[in-house]
Amino acid sequence: MKKLPMLTNSSKGRKPVEVAIQLGLSERQATRYYTEYWRLRHLYKLHFIYKESKGNLSTFLRLYRLVETRNKN
Repeated sequence: MKKLPMLTNSSKGRKPVEVAIQLGLSERQATRYYTEYWRLRHLYKLHFIYKESKGNLSTFLRLYRLVETRNKN
């Protein structure tokens, strides 16, 4: 099963892209495995944000950082 090695290897400090390449996973497969992992870990909000942003977390993170900065002032 490819899911378990992927999650185990990535938790050892390896980047997800390195593990996906090593296992011969497509981007779609790797994304599916990670989103399944988030659900299994009860990271529902992260999974929801990922789906709502259509995988573009950089925009969400910029907005989050902006709000955090304004809240500190």
